[in-house]
Order: sequence, then C-alpha cells, then structure tokens
Amino acid sequence: MSNSPPHDGQPQAQLPESRLRAQANATQMSEQMPTIPVPGMARGGGDTPGQATAAVPVVSVETDEHPRRGLTPATFLLTLFAAYFLYKVQIVVITLIVGILLATAITGPIELLTRRFRLPRGLAILLVYLGIIAGLSLFFYLLIPPVIGEGTRFVRAVPTLLEDWRGQLLTNDNALIRNAAMRAFEAIDAAQGAGGGMPVPTNLALGVVSGIGGGLVTLFTLFLIAFYWITEKTLIKRAVSSLFAPGQRTRVLHLWHEVEIKMGAWIRGQLLLMGIVGGLATITYGAMGLPFWLVLGVIAGLTEAIPNVGPVLGAVPAVLIALSVDWKLALGVVAFVSVLQLLENAVLVPRIMKGAVGLSPLTVILAILAGSEFRGIAGALLAVPIAGAISVILNDMLREKREREQRHDERRPGDWLRQAWRGQRAGAETVPNVVGARANAGE
Repeated sequence: MSNSPPHDGQPQAQLPESRLRAQANATQMSEQMPTIPVPGMARGGGDTPGQATAAVPVVSVETDEHPRRGLTPATFLLTLFAAYFLYKVQIVVITLIVGILLATAITGPIELLTRRFRLPRGLAILLVYLGIIAGLSLFFYLLIPPVIGEGTRFVRAVPTLLEDWRGQLLTNDNALIRNAAMRAFEAIDAAQGAGGGMPVPTNLALGVVSGIGGGLVTLFTLFLIAFYWITEKTLIKRAVSSLFAPGQRTRVLHLWHEVEIKMGAWIRGQLLLMGIVGGLATITYGAMGLPFWLVLGVIAGLTEAIPNVGPVLGAVPAVLIALSVDWKLALGVVAFVSVLQLLENAVLVPRIMKGAVGLSPLTVILAILAGSEFRGIAGALLAVPIAGAISVILNDMLREKREREQRHDERRPGDWLRQAWRGQRAGAETVPNVVGARANAGE
C-alpha cells in the first residue's frame, strides 16, 4: 500500500505497517465526513487563501429521545369529537367496560381449562358460564325467598321506624344532632311527597322489581361481550399494538398482559371478600338478634364492592336498626363492625389481594368520588378498577423513565471526550494527505 505523494521531491519514508493501516482507516473516515473551508488553499487546488477544504471529524451523539409530533388542529378536533361521542354513548361504554372486566375476571379459570385439560376455548368459556349461572341460581334459590320476606317486613316497618327516630332525634339535647335530623326528615318528607305518599324504601323496591327484566337483558349482553372479547382478544391485541412503533409493540403487549392479570386478580379477590364479609355479617347479626339481620348482611356484602368506603356504608343501616331497639345493641354492632374491619385489613386483604393491583386509600376515595359524580353508583363501582388499570400504566411509564435515566447515568463522563479526541486526531492525520492529493491533482 503506498502513501500520499511526497512534497518537494523528497523520497517517501518507509512507514510501519500499523501506521499505514491507521492512515488508511483515517482516509476512509475522511471520505464520509463533511468538509469546511480552511485558509491557505483554493477549492480547485489554487493558492487563494481561505478557500481550501479539509475533512473534519464528526462526533455522533446517541440519544434515546425520539422526535415527537405536535398536536395539529385536525388531531385536536378529532379528539374533541371522539370525547363528545363517547360522552353521548356513555351507557354503551359503561356496558363495554363491565363486559371487559367480566372477561378479565374469568380469564384465569378459562386458561386453566384450556391448558390443563386441553379443552377448546369456546367449550371452556361455556363451562365457566354454566358454573356462574349455576352458582347464581343456587344463591338466589337459597337467599332470595328469605330476603324477600325480610324485605317485606322491613318496608312495612319503615314508617314506624322513621317516627321513632323522629321523636328521638328531634328532641335530642344536642343542637347539632337536632338540626341535622330536622334537615334529614325534611328531605325524607319531600321525597315521600314526590313519590305520591309512598315511603322511600317502597319506591326503591318497586324500582328494583321493575328493573329485573332489564337486568337480565344486561347480564346476557355482558356475557356476549365477554365471550367475544375472550375469543377475539388476539386480533384485538394485534390491532392495538399495530398503532405503535415497532420498537414499542413488545412493551405494549407486555403492559396489556400485566394489566389483565392484575385486574383479574383484583376482581376475583373483591368478589371473594364480598362473600366472606357478607357471610360473617349475616351470621353475627342473626346471633345478636338484630331485626332484619338477613337483609342487613346482604347489604354489608354488597357494599363491600366499594373498597375502604363500602364497609362503613354497609354498617350504617345496621347501626340505625339497632338504635331503634336498644343503644347497647347499637354499641355491639359498632364493635363488631370495627373488629371485622380490622380483620379485613390485617388478614383478609393481604392474603386475598396478593398479586393484585394496589391503590392507596386516598386514591380509592378520590376515584370513587369522581366516578359517583360522573355516573352515580355505577361510576363509583367502576372507578376503582379503572383507576387500578391507569395506575399500572403510569407505573410502567415511570419505570421505563427510571431505566432510561439509569442507562444514561451509567455512561462515564470521559467517554464523549475520549471519543471526540480520537476523532480529532484521526482528522488531523488525514488533512495533510487530502491536501497533498488535491494539490497534485491540480498540477
């Protein structure tokens, strides 16, 4: 391999092979580098100062940031239109969300049947549905008749209970309790007047009876949504992941899987907690001789669906009923509810909710308030699982951000200086060769 032509007729010195290889590499690098004017030589090989060009090293800087496009007016308008459309069809959206939550809750048993017993997915879904229907039928068969009887007696006793509470609270020595009771009874009287003189629980009972048909239709719709969601989940995942960059698709699918696992564990655990708390409350209220103990136990189990706040809401009717009998019985109910709450927080929740998504009490309360403001009881029930899914996504984003910052911090501070120095040294060795070659070409 020959070096660049000698200057002023001097013989070419024999260079070591390592030096020749380094100069060859530097020459190859210079061909890929931009050129800038250098004083002392013309661009065409002349001697006009300030017109020479020479290769300079370019140090590449690696970055993890990707260019992001701004929000265009068209995108903004489309976003507003989509939000308005979802708001107008919020009933459909809520039904879809409940169906997806149902599918998430039963995904575990379905996967168990398909993997262990090699059953087709459609047959596994059908068997799980049959199990759910059989369990609900047995539950209603054993519980509904006595609950209806207790509920009928409770509805008939409501006017008497209201009059007893009115006489006790409106004559209380405490002005704060007396004023609060007065406002509460005024609201009750206004509600009774709007309902045609029927007490509020009677209106509630009639509403429940009239909504049974709609509830059955809704349940059938939820089963259909869950069925098609589970059977078409692979296609839905593929369609959603295709909306992201190829480098982000694996992360999106992993995040989807994580949300699905944690939300399914949370829903199944919440249902188990409802059964345990409702059963304990029913047995204890019956043993204490509390009137309408079966109805109050069912209420305690149903309100357990709302974390942190539900146990308190479920205890309020029991305490009020106990106060109509004896204040000692009311103290016993309060003591039982307190012990049950401690048992739930210390033993049941850590064991049952292990592996499920966890939310702080403040987050749960804020989510329930926001959901109830948006859609009443249904919004309050759906607020917690939706907040849990958002929490999983935010935690993944924060973890990815911390990992990126950690990778950036692990780079030694002198690495970029060393890289720049090597590039400048290679460029300095390349400049004389390039200048000499262009000078000879000009001759």
